Amino acid sequence: MDMQRATRLLSRAIRLQCPRCGRGKVFRGLFMMLPQCSACALRFEREQGYFLGAIYINYAATVVIMIAGFLSLDHFANVSLAQHMALWISFGVVFPLLFYRYSKSFWQCIDHLVNPVDEYATAGIPPLESVGPLSCTPCLPQRESEGNGSRISVIDVSASPWVQMDTSRGRKVNDSAAVEVENLRHFYGAREALAGVSFSVSRGEIFALLGPNGGGKTTLFKILSTLMLASAGEARILGHDLSQEPGAVRRRLGVVFQHPSLDHKLTIIENLRHHGHLYGVWGSDFRSRSQAMLARLGLSDRAHDLVETLSGGLQRRAELAKGLLHGPELLLLDEPNTGLDPAARREVMHYLQYLREHEGVTIVLTTHFMEDAERCDRVGILHEGWLVAAGTPEALKQSIGGDIVVVRSPRPQWLQAQLRERFGCEPTLVDGTLRVERQRGHELIRDVVEAFPADVTSATFGKPTLEDVFIHLTCASYT
Repeated sequence: MDMQRATRLLSRAIRLQCPRCGRGKVFRGLFMMLPQCSACALRFEREQGYFLGAIYINYAATVVIMIAGFLSLDHFANVSLAQHMALWISFGVVFPLLFYRYSKSFWQCIDHLVNPVDEYATAGIPPLESVGPLSCTPCLPQRESEGNGSRISVIDVSASPWVQMDTSRGRKVNDSAAVEVENLRHFYGAREALAGVSFSVSRGEIFALLGPNGGGKTTLFKILSTLMLASAGEARILGHDLSQEPGAVRRRLGVVFQHPSLDHKLTIIENLRHHGHLYGVWGSDFRSRSQAMLARLGLSDRAHDLVETLSGGLQRRAELAKGLLHGPELLLLDEPNTGLDPAARREVMHYLQYLREHEGVTIVLTTHFMEDAERCDRVGILHEGWLVAAGTPEALKQSIGGDIVVVRSPRPQWLQAQLRERFGCEPTLVDGTLRVERQRGHELIRDVVEAFPADVTSATFGKPTLEDVFIHLTCASYT
């Protein structure tokens, strides 16, 4: 163990300073703990029950001091039993209150001692007050993609007309936003799953999150659904801070997880009844809501069937019914169409559009299906923890420009090098085919076929699709 680092953390704990940067204060006053560091934005209480260990530290310190003091006084001083009792009962009441702040501070010290990754870039993190105003879909600087050396650009094509400046706090606030995320970061050990994600979703909007596996979609979904706290940054849903008011958020939130959460040994209506009880939906209110929901989703005739007897599509509909039963203002869906056939996927997306248009429900979903994303109002693309693009599907496609030329060859890697050398283009190798972004793509096809007739199996061109945007930004095959 690095003794110098341990000494530094212990010093910060004694001075009640942020364990990560050592600049921000942990407490305001005697008992008021700040939600996050003002210097590095570290969230102090990472999850519910995080400071349970601090209680044990407080108890242990109190008991050890009482036992040591009792034995010392009993050995060196002539103190009666009544005096012992009065002294140590008073001590047992007063000391834990006075030691309260230090027990939490020491607990954070221990946590950061065994998780050194949390002390990242302490010297380079600016105070929150010095960070400039954040737009709803920020443009991140260009950076090199690890592994293949290709450059990832960031597209900002969806500036919101509803953004206004809150001059009292020096940041932008969207009065029409159902979801606001600012500089959200999260770590799993040494891996950064979210690297300063910022965006907003307006009320009554369908917003899709695309991204390759490991891009950060599931982590972001868990944070927005109040399943866990972010390592740093802010997230607000319907005006409520997720870290400070999770209860208020959950009452207005509907969540449909990727993996089924229905009890397969119960019927659909029994699942809905148990879920309704959690939100205080009882009696006639439950009956009217459940009947309307089942009728709308085409499940009325299957309401008393066991979930385990239903097809995947019907189970997904039942999941939607459960998530919408309590009338949420915001619906979060994680891969809602996984396992569904194309017809069932279209039905789900049509119903989501119905909810948006007729009931004003805001919908945020993660998906791997491009056709689902095409039906959304806006799309965000997450890659390696960065929000590399956000905008309407049409605006994202127009951002590429030109045509997309797709060339198939028995020697794709050799042909890739030849095209780069001869035509000065940058072909992308995806699933054994070469993709080239080029103005007047039909002319490139003619030239390629003339130059390499024996190495071209087929060649096509067309206008960019959302999949082309995805490949352009992530340099990964979409599966």
